[in-house]
Formats: sequence, C-alpha cells, structure tokens
Amino acid sequence: MKQILIRRPVPEEHGLSVRLSAELETDARRTLFFETAGERRCDLADDRADAFVVMLLRHALETGADIRSEAPVSTELLYHLNDFLIPTLARAVSRFHPMKVMADGCGPSGGTETAAGYSGGVDSLYTLARHTGPEENRPGLRLDALACFDAGVYEESGEARDRTYAEALRETAETAARFGLGCIGVRSNIQNLVNEHYLGVASFRLIACAMAAGRRIGTFLLSGAYEFPAFGVDADNSACYDLLIAEQLSTSGFRIYIPGGPLKRIEKIGYLAEQEEAVRNLLHVCVRDPLPLGRNCGLCPKCIRTELAMEGLGVPERFGAVFPWDVIRAHHDEIVAKARLSSRNPHAAEALRALEQRGYRDTEEIRRRIRGGAAAAAVVSRRREELLKRMEEGKRRERNPE
Repeated sequence: MKQILIRRPVPEEHGLSVRLSAELETDARRTLFFETAGERRCDLADDRADAFVVMLLRHALETGADIRSEAPVSTELLYHLNDFLIPTLARAVSRFHPMKVMADGCGPSGGTETAAGYSGGVDSLYTLARHTGPEENRPGLRLDALACFDAGVYEESGEARDRTYAEALRETAETAARFGLGCIGVRSNIQNLVNEHYLGVASFRLIACAMAAGRRIGTFLLSGAYEFPAFGVDADNSACYDLLIAEQLSTSGFRIYIPGGPLKRIEKIGYLAEQEEAVRNLLHVCVRDPLPLGRNCGLCPKCIRTELAMEGLGVPERFGAVFPWDVIRAHHDEIVAKARLSSRNPHAAEALRALEQRGYRDTEEIRRRIRGGAAAAAVVSRRREELLKRMEEGKRRERNPE
C-alpha cells in the first residue's frame, strides 16, 4: 500500500529564522518544513506532528496514501481524522480515498494566544475589526496576534517569492502594531513538494501553519470566504466546507473558529463601512497588487465584485481613500458587464442583486458587451474541449499502442 512516512520533526537554525523540518519517505525522500519569522523556536510545536499531518492530508486523500508519523499526534486529532473527516471526504468526493493516519497519541497542545491570518481582504479585515476594540463591541474572543502565512499563496518562486513574503510579513506586523497586537510569521515549502491548486487546499494549509506555532497559538480564527448556509464539499475549493474542516481539526488544546460564518460577503462589507476610517482604509482586495496597504486597482475581478457591492449598499464614499472611483466611473459599463459574465461567483451575484434592488438597470452598451463576452467565452470553451479530447486520445494511444 502507498504510505507517507513522516520522520520526527527537528527544529534547526536557518539564518535569522528557525525551521521545524521533518523528512518524508514516499517514493522519494524529501523534507517538509515550517519556518518561523525571527528566532521564535519557542513558538514551534516540535513535540508532535499535527501540523505535518494536516499539511499532507489533502495530498494523501488524493493519492490514497496512508500517513504514518514517528512523532506523536494529538489523540483527539487522530480520532477526528480517522473516524470522521477522512471517511466523510472520501464518501463525498469520488477522487478521494479512505486512507488512515497512524501515530501514537499525545495530550493537547499548550498554546494560549488567539491569532487570525491577515491579508487585508474583506474576510480577514472583518475578523480583525470584529475581535478588537471594546469588549462590549466584540464577542468573547479578543485577538492577541495577526498571522502572515505562506504555504503556496504567492505565485512567484525563488527570491521573488521571498521578497513578496517578507513585504507581506512587514505590512502585517505594521497593521498588528496599530491595534496593539503581536505578529506571527510562518511559511512552508509544501508547494515545492506537492504542486496543488491553492484554492483546493488553502484551509488545510492555513490551519497547518497555525498548528506549527502550536506552543503560541491555542485558538485560530479562520476567516471563511462563504456563509455557512452555502456549505458543500467541493474538492477544488476548501473554503466551501470550512465548517467541517474547522470542527474536525479542532481539539481541546487548539480550537478553530470561523468569524462571519453566518454572513454573506456583502454583509461583511456593510459591517466594515460602519467602522472608523482607520479600519476602512486598510481594505485591500486587489489581485494586481497582492500586498495589503496599497491602493486597489478597481478593475480586477476581486475589485469589481467588491466595489459593486459597495455601490449596492450605497457606501462607496466610505472607501474613497482606497478605491479609485474616478477610474471605476469611467469604466462602469465594462465593470458591470464583467460582473454579469462571472455571476456564477456568489460574491459577484450578491453584489449585482444589491445593485438591482437599488434600481440599477443595464444599459444597451452593457448588454452588447455581455453578448460579446459570452460569445468569446463559448469559443474558448470549445477550443478547450477540443484540446482536452485530443489529449485524452493521445493518452489512450500511449496505453494501447497498435
């Protein structure tokens, strides 16, 4: 049977940082590591392999490989994985397999801080705003730290990726300092070992990074992208079933919560619109400039659905410092047409509904753009189907040569 063997994790100095590394034995010997920013050896949970198991779990489900760990794994986590999460996902997704995680059990981890991943987007900024400030304005949990995690989120490689992560970590630390919070930086080389589409694995990887700092983090706030009523197991988008992942990867020593879970994205934008200017001006959703604290371009897909939601809510002026409304107004027909063409995205769809409820109607120019865009998309789709068909025929000939 296929198996991934995780050797016992070992902390080691790496320049100005510390890495928690474990050798992996599969068809080849490789090393998976988590690296902390700065000399924070005390943060690393080097007494257990929870983070390594969770980081590899999605890959193991795809390949059907059992995971065996030389280091112990939290007893509750083993129970949740083997008796609940793995069987459920293997039944829900045809390409997942009912693998097992094998390790000795150990007691709960000892972290005491509450941390949240931070990117400056709607979801993470909602989490920050909701869990800071006076006690009467927030739930029982108060943030202690913001986290900057890199487990494959950046598209660059090599030195360019190092620079992007360093800049993201610096800006996360600056934002944390504004709110009197600590900052935790963790990165992993998982994407170099397992090249997976990030959306399909993001929740597992973010939680694994938090677990790696398990001697510091005891509660992790995972800023979910979708409201709980939209729950569904989608193998290509782990955020769709965050509710299941968070519950089954939690233990008595490491809890995961999903702030804003009952809310739609547009409702979070409405909440942010009511916050003070210092909070509103932190909003950064732009994919053209992936780092926070910059100005949103107004024309990329994430900017489009965010700014149209603001229009639908009637609050664009609240975000005048971070969105270029002069550019947006000049390209408004194009922006709405693009949103219409991507209306299967739930965030785009709710923004368009809000606009319509305010009396907005498409112009003939927008309808013309939609027809043109739909025709172009149909051509691309046909060509893609033809290419996939030829590729499949080529594979069949390789398997069955004449």
